[in-house]
Amino acid sequence: MENILTVSGLSKWFGSTKAIENISFEVAKGQVVGILGPNGSGKTTTLSTILGIRHPSQGTFSWFNLAAGLTANKRIGSLIEVPYFYPYLNLKQNLELVALARGNGAHDIDSVLQVVGLLTRSQSKYYTLSLGMKQRLALASALLGDPEVLVLDEPTNGLDPEGIADVRRIITEQSQRGKTIILASHILDEVEKVCSHVVILKEGNIISKGSVAELLTQKQTISIFADDMEMLTTALNSISEVEIVDKKPDSITVSLSETIKPAQVNARLVSMGVPPSGIMEHKTTLETQFLELIRKEHED
Repeated sequence: MENILTVSGLSKWFGSTKAIENISFEVAKGQVVGILGPNGSGKTTTLSTILGIRHPSQGTFSWFNLAAGLTANKRIGSLIEVPYFYPYLNLKQNLELVALARGNGAHDIDSVLQVVGLLTRSQSKYYTLSLGMKQRLALASALLGDPEVLVLDEPTNGLDPEGIADVRRIITEQSQRGKTIILASHILDEVEKVCSHVVILKEGNIISKGSVAELLTQKQTISIFADDMEMLTTALNSISEVEIVDKKPDSITVSLSETIKPAQVNARLVSMGVPPSGIMEHKTTLETQFLELIRKEHED
């Protein structure tokens, strides 16, 4: 499969602070890759570096097997950090300036405004837009010129549930047209719905990467309820095939290895004198896998 992006040993330091450190990953043609991580994990730094907005401190990256530069950049549409538009120009005028700067895309303005639901506001001044509408305009600017690749940093920022669903639809439609998409997001449910692959960052390091399908088939997750939570915690810590993922006042969520079933966990707890008052099985989600990976990295 053709690689669109190759990142090798990439690091970016701000003084003594290492924003990202020695990260490597590849993005193949047609993939939708989610860059995930807690705040401060290096998501935006990663995207801004591979777009050439920031210079790497060490390591390399290449688009389309080419050196970084204008030739590659013209094939990429991006929404990164806070997009800048002129407040007293209308939406169409702002996009005309974007198209002029890129050297293409002017003929697409009405169509991209239609895609993001802003065509009826094309003559509105930018300063009159809500935060969500400004985010939609930024997405429209990324779509100008029908780029092969979209790089999107928190594309649903400021959007209401309807707007989030619209962005999900747009990303899905663009993916179905064969575009390669790289996006950073903290809304794990949305990432699970649109992404084929993920790269998970913590404190500037990659702690996991691979297909979403692989992550979701790794382990089963259950919540266990008991009257004595302290005794339950102690008992679960003694079962090697069980890992605690999350604790709540009335329950503990654990992931199970492939060698043990929920009924066997129940039997073990009963034999240890800590009978559960209930066990609830969960569909494995990207969120539960993400939380477990972050927790394990913190413990290590």
